[in-house]
Amino acid sequence: MKIILKIIVYSSLLSVLWSSLNAQDTDRSIYVDTTSYNTRDTINRLIGTFDHLELKNKTVIYGISVNLNFSPKKAINLSNVNTKIVDFDARHGSIDKESTFHITELYAQSLRIRGPQIDCPILLLFPEVSDMIFFSGSFNKAVSLIAGSANEIYMRESNFGDTLRLNGIEIAEDLDLDKITLPNYLELAQLDVGGLIHLNGTSLNRDMEENKKKCVIELFGIPVDKISFSFENFELYTPDKPDISQFDDYNQIFENLIKKFTASGQLSSLEEVTKQHKRYKYLKDPTQNKYLGMFMNFVNREWNDYGYSKVRIWLWTGGFFIFFWLINWLRFPHIYIHAYSTPSLANAVETRNYNTKAARRNFFNFRALDLSLYYTAIIFFGLKIESANFNFNNRRGVLYIAGQYIVGIICLAYLANFIIVK
Repeated sequence: MKIILKIIVYSSLLSVLWSSLNAQDTDRSIYVDTTSYNTRDTINRLIGTFDHLELKNKTVIYGISVNLNFSPKKAINLSNVNTKIVDFDARHGSIDKESTFHITELYAQSLRIRGPQIDCPILLLFPEVSDMIFFSGSFNKAVSLIAGSANEIYMRESNFGDTLRLNGIEIAEDLDLDKITLPNYLELAQLDVGGLIHLNGTSLNRDMEENKKKCVIELFGIPVDKISFSFENFELYTPDKPDISQFDDYNQIFENLIKKFTASGQLSSLEEVTKQHKRYKYLKDPTQNKYLGMFMNFVNREWNDYGYSKVRIWLWTGGFFIFFWLINWLRFPHIYIHAYSTPSLANAVETRNYNTKAARRNFFNFRALDLSLYYTAIIFFGLKIESANFNFNNRRGVLYIAGQYIVGIICLAYLANFIIVK
């Protein structure tokens, strides 16, 4: 009988133990009711996997090590927390895009945020970190570090999708952004950096590559000589409607970048920033007429790509010449007789009977191709044009010939400059 009772007791114990092991296997997360900390200002250590974490006005003596596994619309909220090491690890969990991740007034030796993919915005406001702020992973929403200090900030090889904002941060050593995937908007404003800002080897995110966009970068209040980077992937942020003071401030940033890339011999970066600078002056100068600026920007962009595609001048010159030649050919007898006649063609015109009305009505006279070519060259290239040969009674004809002549002179001036500079 005793043996039977022992068997029943041991079986019951084994059953309970097996059930507890299965329960642990199905629920691996440790959910902490943080309200239990409300009456405790000092905590020795905070370690675990959290669904929701909220700490305010606390001291955690040894540190915070958290495995992040957010369910929808949960949060990390730290406010006025003093500790040593803070480590948020999402490499084996997930963070919903509707979650929140806010840290305000953190006083720590180091802060690490790691994860293959974090979909919610991250806000660090007034962080005071004596050693390093470390980011690693993919951050698809806005990441903002505002008005704090750190010895070093390390974000190398991280991926940013929407926004990366660092504003008003004091960094004793370096800000390492080498080899990051650039966000749509990168703000580096009012930074006090003791070392360098490393921004080399960057790449565009998928959205920018598909839409052929560049990363918009804000550099207000930063000495650009402290930034180690090339400019091909960037477009400098400028206000949409700057006042005179703002216009001058951002114009100075452009000029500083031009000096930097000229001194370092980074020709492709110099080309990119110079084009953006010219576009900025045409389109956003508050002292200039808006529509005149738009027209000048269009002409300079299409004419020779702001001076960086001088081959276009030859193409435009050839195109204008052929255009005027075509018109002169189609209407050659009429234009010659009623607008501008040159003595060097008088005998040929008379020999071919172009003085008759029938000839003047003929629009496709292939015999006039050679005469119209010579006629166009005389006017377009300004070889020999005299006011005495104009028929000023035909105002439209005079304006047409004068326009043709002016366009030709402008083309010749640019071609001469191209040959001299080359």
